[in-house]
Amino acid sequence: MAPLRLQGAVARSVEQWNQIYEHLERGTTFDSPSALCAELGLADLLDKDGRQWLARSGVRGRFVDQYATPVGRIMYGQDVSMNALATAIALAGAGLAGSLFSVGGGNRRVCEGLVRDAGATLQTGTEVAGVSRAGPRFTVQLSDGRSASHDVVVLATPAGPAALAFSGVEPPESALRTRPFQITWATFVQGTPRAEYFGLARASDLPDAVLTVEDGAIPFSSLGLVATSRDGALIYKLFSREPVTESLLDELFCSRDVVEQIRWEAYPVLLPTSELPPFRLADGLYWVNAMEFAVSTMETEAVAARNVANLVVAQLAS
Repeated sequence: MAPLRLQGAVARSVEQWNQIYEHLERGTTFDSPSALCAELGLADLLDKDGRQWLARSGVRGRFVDQYATPVGRIMYGQDVSMNALATAIALAGAGLAGSLFSVGGGNRRVCEGLVRDAGATLQTGTEVAGVSRAGPRFTVQLSDGRSASHDVVVLATPAGPAALAFSGVEPPESALRTRPFQITWATFVQGTPRAEYFGLARASDLPDAVLTVEDGAIPFSSLGLVATSRDGALIYKLFSREPVTESLLDELFCSRDVVEQIRWEAYPVLLPTSELPPFRLADGLYWVNAMEFAVSTMETEAVAARNVANLVVAQLAS
């Protein structure tokens, strides 16, 4: 019964999460991710790990290790020791509740479209060094010596306040703590997998995605078919926690032409905790990415951004 129990638990969590859209449309605001999750009835998923939540839902033993853990490893590079909310969202993304979507041409087009439709002035290649406040206004200092004055400042960076210098405003201690990030190495290979490595007779028998359990002897988290080149060659993406060596690639692939490896500070380490940094750092100073220390997806970041927009509207209207 474990698969049915798991599907039910994930579906209930997603149903609770989906209530957020009604709140945001009404202009409701939340000062912190903890307050947001509490309103949705999800606060108890923040300070429990995934294994505890699954056990409470009647899902235990081998099914957790051979299904839930591999899903967590491909989604977040972490196993079910991460918080229960992240575990539930990872499993929802694996098809247990709803569907995953991507944008043709790349998800970056979402950001490009938002900047265009907002009529925003975007300065690329410009590093922010610090934020100061004098009276009700903020000054953003740039690393090249320039500065600009604003009524409201919204930080949208995973590192957040810890990476900036502040003057005249003191963000709360919970926002200044340095938090570890999960390092994922993404290795893209154009080639043919070695069937015998996976115990198969032919490479064509390999599924589109290979997930792995939490075992230090296994040198990668997942292997997936992601694209086909113009000349018909298959392109695979290999996730791992450490750089992939040439010898491992030789073990995994009988032929390979193109390899690119990217080190990615992919997600915060999503350990159970209810002590999350706030969205509101001070009146007029906000941090969108506080949400990422509870759970990290494009959807949850969009929700966090809308919540911060509601906070700004409420401030300017007061």
